[in-house]
Amino acid sequence: MPNTTSVAPKVGVGGRLDATNVLPPDRTLVVGITKVGLDHQNLLGKTLSEIAFQKTGIFKEGVPAVIDGSNDEAVLDVAEAESKEVGCPLYIVKRDEDCWVTPKLLGDYQYDNLSVALKMASLIRDSRITKDTIKKGVESTVWAGRLQEYRFNMCSLGYEKDKSIDLLLDGAHNTQASIELGKYLSTLRNDNDFIFIIAITQGKHLSALFKPIITSKDTIIFTQFSDNVDGMPWIKPFDVLDLKKEIETQGIEYDDVYTCPQLKDAISQAYKISQVTKKKVVVCGSLYLVADVLRLQLDS
Repeated sequence: MPNTTSVAPKVGVGGRLDATNVLPPDRTLVVGITKVGLDHQNLLGKTLSEIAFQKTGIFKEGVPAVIDGSNDEAVLDVAEAESKEVGCPLYIVKRDEDCWVTPKLLGDYQYDNLSVALKMASLIRDSRITKDTIKKGVESTVWAGRLQEYRFNMCSLGYEKDKSIDLLLDGAHNTQASIELGKYLSTLRNDNDFIFIIAITQGKHLSALFKPIITSKDTIIFTQFSDNVDGMPWIKPFDVLDLKKEIETQGIEYDDVYTCPQLKDAISQAYKISQVTKKKVVVCGSLYLVADVLRLQLDS
């Protein structure tokens, strides 16, 4: 990256053993950790403490570390222990004290994410970073696939050009993300119920993904994302019948459930149902699924 003076690399999985953690302390200005949830347990550990240990592996001697104060106490305890072990200052931020600008992104949890980002920006101490530039940046931020309101033109599926369906795209794929999605949907419900188009990556723990978002009046359409994810041949979707069996095993109440292995068929089914019921359509369960939805539109 020619002429680049600073970069903000995002950890892939965990942190302690992630490739991004090769950056030495003298080349690192600040590190930050947002909300830690149960995810990638097969790689990071089965408990929040074990996962937090991997996450806080990015702490470096003398480099300021910032963490979201809304984390579970077990996570914060690990962060405090790690900061003492490596010798770095730790800042535990709280939205009421540290979030001085309103996030544009949807979802209450964005206040917590922004609190971490704002504290990190203040610790960099770069004259180019001012309250004005931060405010402009926050107000212009777009995050595809995270509570993204998206109008899908049905002509890409063979419908007439004036036919479209409004989707809420969210890549929620773990317990914490599902809980946050559920919180946001609760603000929209009132008398409105939802049609969920769901696909999930094999290996994900399904025990707590459905309950935070689905009610007895919702319709579920299980589908699958493309199984040829570039550069990651091990990434595969759950079979739709396995997902249907899982939600029945959990005893979660719903209005109706459909299985459509092909994403195009799932969107068409959601469109037909929404035309009759006026239910809002939510696409969730995997960022790979969200990417496939956007790709369908772009390819057309």
